[in-house]
Amino acid sequence: PGGSGSSKVHPHALGDNSSEDDAAFDGAYARELATNTAAHDADHSFSGIIFDVVSKSRWPMRLDSVSAAGRLGRVSVFVARGGWREARYHDRARWHLAHEGQYPPSWVQAVELPLDACPVELAPGETLAVYVHSAVGGDTGIRYQSVWTYRTVLAEDDAVMVLPGKGHTSPVPFDSRYGWFRGPRGLAGSVRYSIAVPSWSPASHPRFPPPFRSSVRLLLLAHTRKECILSIIPRDQLLRIVEALPWDGFAA
Repeated sequence: PGGSGSSKVHPHALGDNSSEDDAAFDGAYARELATNTAAHDADHSFSGIIFDVVSKSRWPMRLDSVSAAGRLGRVSVFVARGGWREARYHDRARWHLAHEGQYPPSWVQAVELPLDACPVELAPGETLAVYVHSAVGGDTGIRYQSVWTYRTVLAEDDAVMVLPGKGHTSPVPFDSRYGWFRGPRGLAGSVRYSIAVPSWSPASHPRFPPPFRSSVRLLLLAHTRKECILSIIPRDQLLRIVEALPWDGFAA
């Protein structure tokens, strides 16, 4: 099911964390990370769910979308730099509206909520608080998973970690008068992100993962040996070959 909506985040509303690298977020390293508990296995629902997205990447990353299931309806996605505790989850002034759209119910299949009008860029090691809210009444807008502690990891790969936060019961975002916040609760869906990786060069070589660096070093050393077939390749062409190699395809 699709939806329509637009982002209300000014390009610099969350601060200018633009990358100093020449690499753009062109989707070459776009990924989707699903939570350990899928939407169809979520045990409860509320009007909203707040959680943290932590960047583990050595390069800048961009949060492109989040996916969630439920009765949905009018769905808003708010974001704030720092974790949800730092952002004060009940303080609307600290959050920025990143997406708003109308969606039909989707109780089993998580629906992607794109942040395409103004995706949020994160520096290495930075944390972003995300608040997905539905205006549907009856606490059935957004499905979520219950966890034992706030330290529970909901989803993790080599670049991103998703941590739990609070569930919210009011159909009005941030409302604590007629609704309440309860935790620990977590997203049951997925996040989609992109990584801005610079092109490989001798100058950027130290920034790449150790397995890739070791392989490049071995390749260049072999190139210096006349008995190696690689020695017939001109050095500048060999460097271009290395630049085209998939840096994340080398096992540790």
